[in-house]
This record gives sequence, C-alpha cells and structure tokens, in this order.
Amino acid sequence: MKTLILITVIFLLQSFSSIGSPIDKGLICKCIETEQLKSCPFIYDVEGFLFTDNDATLSYFERVKDNIKITKSNSLKYSTTDNKIFWSTVDGFILHYELNRKSLILEGKNPYYTIISECVIYSKQDYLNEIEKLKNKFQTDYNLKRKKNKI
Repeated sequence: MKTLILITVIFLLQSFSSIGSPIDKGLICKCIETEQLKSCPFIYDVEGFLFTDNDATLSYFERVKDNIKITKSNSLKYSTTDNKIFWSTVDGFILHYELNRKSLILEGKNPYYTIISECVIYSKQDYLNEIEKLKNKFQTDYNLKRKKNKI
C-alpha cells in the first residue's frame, strides 16, 4: 500500500511540473499594434520563438532576392516568473520581450517603439510545421505578386 501511494505521489509531481512550462514549446506571434510607429516594422508581421531547457530561438521571415527564408537568431537566454517570461534579442537591434503567460500577449520593447503581438502556443513539432507552412504561404503570395513581371 505504501508503495502504491509513493508511486502515485511521484506520478502527480512529474505531471504537474510541466504545467505552464515553456520547455519544448513554440510561440507564433502576430503583430497587432505598435506604439510610436504607423505599422509593424517587419516585412512579415509574424515571428516565432522556440523554447528549450536553457534558451529560446527567434525565427522570422525575410525575402532574399525572390525567395522567402526563415532566419533564426542565436540562442536567447530567458527567465520566468509565475506570470511572465522575459528574453532579449541582440541580433541587429536590441528588443526586450515580455510575454504574459496567461493572455499570450507579447510586448517587444526598445527605446524607440513597442510592438504588441498576439501569440499562439504549439508543441515543438507543431511549431516547426507551422513555421514551414507560413514560409510556404508567404512564398506563394510573393510569387503571385510577381506573376506578370517580364523579368
């Protein structure tokens, strides 16, 4: 009987330890508002973040000549509180991120502007699939815009 109770307690502790954890989760965030700017400062108003045990990786979309590509940041260290996750990017420009863990509203701030995004959370594999789908959608949309070009 003691063994059964011990196994049950261990199982419960293991199960609850991953509730609300960012580890092996991905966020895809769409810019919905900016302060100090007329529109979102990116060509594509979507960015993604994949969290691991120790860090996060930012993925964003760029057009290189006529091809859409996914660009990934260096590893970003993050910290957590009971209701927020914080991290910063330094690739090209500094942006400090603050994610509300309940509403999944992400604020990206630097001294010049604030970007507010709504995020959707995915498992790691679903995130990777969704990022690839978005890249393909952006490529298809861009190809349609170029369809009647002569060169």
